[in-house]
Amino acid sequence: MSPSQNMPRIRFHLTTVYLFIRSDIKTILCPVTLFAVASNPSTQPMRLVSCFFWVFMHLLLIDIDNQSMAVEEDRINKPWRPLPSRRISLARASLIASLLYPACALFSWALGGEVLGLTSVVFGVLAYLYDHLELNSLWYMKIVINSLGYATLETGASLVIGMGHSIHV
Repeated sequence: MSPSQNMPRIRFHLTTVYLFIRSDIKTILCPVTLFAVASNPSTQPMRLVSCFFWVFMHLLLIDIDNQSMAVEEDRINKPWRPLPSRRISLARASLIASLLYPACALFSWALGGEVLGLTSVVFGVLAYLYDHLELNSLWYMKIVINSLGYATLETGASLVIGMGHSIHV
């Protein structure tokens, strides 16, 4: 296949990814990335790209995982999402999410070493507790896990932005 023949497929898959994270672009992806940049004004452009991609990967993980658990609810409330609109099968979405858990951790370790890698693992554990062990069904655990998840994203983004800089007190 020539590159021009692949463009419709590539566009389809990129749109599917976008539809998974669409609801969280303004509430998670942009604020977390911007806060990390604001906390380190001497940010190099490549660090910004790395930070954005780090947050994006982790956001994609939780969005696919979370949406895989609530397909029927999304059919009513958010039918444009990839699973209720049948852009992707539940089996394929679950496979992608299960691959993203180690991919996020390995990417984090490669990008920022042990501390960033552990941050990613903590995020993955929180996501697993929330969705797979259904702790999101308990209102107080939902609040705790969401808060810790957001804090973990902020920590990871700040670590990526600040790599190579030491903090002097």
